[in-house]
Amino acid sequence: MLISVCALFPWFPSGQTDKQLPVLDPYILNIFPRSLLPTGGYLVILAVLSWYLSGCIWQGLYHISQAPEEQDATLNSPRPSARTKKVA
Repeated sequence: MLISVCALFPWFPSGQTDKQLPVLDPYILNIFPRSLLPTGGYLVILAVLSWYLSGCIWQGLYHISQAPEEQDATLNSPRPSARTKKVA
């Protein structure tokens, strides 16, 4: 089976003589390609929001887990009965 694929690559100029030298994406600080800047920004925002949300969920679960212990402590504490009188 022979498959022929014809595609126009957007990073190559349309001129026949210019196809020998591809147009490269400029880098920011020689680290990050400029075309990936929106994607990188989206990932950073998503990571920060996820970290904040996980902290809120963690605190909520922590408070839920501590509630039964506090209730048990109040239930097990000695309560004065109605029949006993305090002597002053």
